[in-house]
Amino acid sequence: MGIRFAGVAFSREEIYGRVRVTTNRTVFASAIGVAVLGMLSGCGGGGETPVTAQSDPSAYYNTVLSPNYNAQRIALNGDVNTGQAPLANTTYPGAPHGMPTSGSATYNGYMLVNANRDGSTAGSPRLSMEGTASVNANFTAATITGSATNFVGGVVTPDPTNVEHPFKFVNSPVNYTGTLAITGGCIGVSASCAAVTRPNQFEANVAGTLTGEGNTVTTNTNILGDFRGSPIQGVWAANVQAANTINGAPVLGSMFLVAKP
Repeated sequence: MGIRFAGVAFSREEIYGRVRVTTNRTVFASAIGVAVLGMLSGCGGGGETPVTAQSDPSAYYNTVLSPNYNAQRIALNGDVNTGQAPLANTTYPGAPHGMPTSGSATYNGYMLVNANRDGSTAGSPRLSMEGTASVNANFTAATITGSATNFVGGVVTPDPTNVEHPFKFVNSPVNYTGTLAITGGCIGVSASCAAVTRPNQFEANVAGTLTGEGNTVTTNTNILGDFRGSPIQGVWAANVQAANTINGAPVLGSMFLVAKP
């Protein structure tokens, strides 16, 4: 069963876009380990040291990136497993709690970037990375800007035992350094963003370079998204045919963005 987004039908894997990291037991153990380390640090008088993408990439992925991306995705885009429907698109300007026509807002969330995850380009690794994202909407100027960073990921392989997320990391995920810039975004119908057909839609370019595990991933592609909820409760955007390269070789990829106020 698929979900329709921006007028296009997506499969479950395209909508979820996520990677299975380890078994639930391992994830739970990792979370407990992080908590114990924090308590020990607190006993020493130094207070708890936050886990970051740089200090402990695997723990950051398991306890921050993956669960929070999933929580925001379900809140805004529903869950095919439980039958939870996607949050309705924001109503048009003029309606109660409809799309603003002035002012601005910032939405914070997460971005998932896949490069050759389907293995369609022989000789290039299958990669998947998640990071944090910030999106700035200027409703007066009808523009979208932002960025994504703190990426953690790595080489993945198919996992046919997991129906919901049929991929898993080959090794523990690592920090992929770099920042992806979100620029040139349009809110509502605009000659600059031909794919936008409704006042509650937006389109923006995502471009930049991520480096990790000896791999260099570049992307320069557009995402198409919706404002969700009335009043706005967040944004969801995607491109399931993203233009990426891995170590200079062109590969097919996908990209998902979710963010809330």
